[in-house]
Amino acid sequence: MSSAPGPLPLTPFALTPKYDDVSTEEMRGLISTVDVLVLTTTEVERQALYEVMRPLPGRTGLVEGALDHITYRLGQLGRYFVAHTESTMGSQARHASALTVSAAISELKPKAVIVVGIAFGLKPAKQQLGDVIVAESIMPYELQRVNKDSKPTYRGQPISCGSILSERFRNRSTDWRLLRHADAVKVFQGELLSGEKLADNSSFRDTLVEAFPNSHVPG
Repeated sequence: MSSAPGPLPLTPFALTPKYDDVSTEEMRGLISTVDVLVLTTTEVERQALYEVMRPLPGRTGLVEGALDHITYRLGQLGRYFVAHTESTMGSQARHASALTVSAAISELKPKAVIVVGIAFGLKPAKQQLGDVIVAESIMPYELQRVNKDSKPTYRGQPISCGSILSERFRNRSTDWRLLRHADAVKVFQGELLSGEKLADNSSFRDTLVEAFPNSHVPG
């Protein structure tokens, strides 16, 4: 999302969905049906996901259960069976994204992993609040050398996202349309910046803009 003001419809989220709590044994039997793992880190991301996530066939609520140290909620997005889990912010802590996703991939063996997030835009003249930005590649900005003049030299290497999902998002978003008050939501796809910082500082943002002119948004 962009830091620039723009039209954005109010989104009154529905009440907490109904959960169908299951045993570990039943959960182990259900994970073989999972196509996609979805990861969120904040409450608003989870609420937005559950607005569109539907119960599995024959269930009255989202299936909820735990495997080892991770809690999953299973449901359906479109025609795909998905497992949702949450991590804390960042990638390095005990319950952060790196260990959580690694353990979930090992347990579920999904066909794809989607990390949903909210970020601030680097191009407020081009991007509006509510626009969708999809990663083509991830550029880590934390790996850097700080010179004597305190100016950083960024040393990270871009990490390409999965080629199949990249192709699907690129080609199948052309006929996707979501209206705002006065216009339609736009979809951007390209390099995204990623780091551990929760940034609310325009000077820091401008430094990233100068260093990574082709990137869309830091997350």
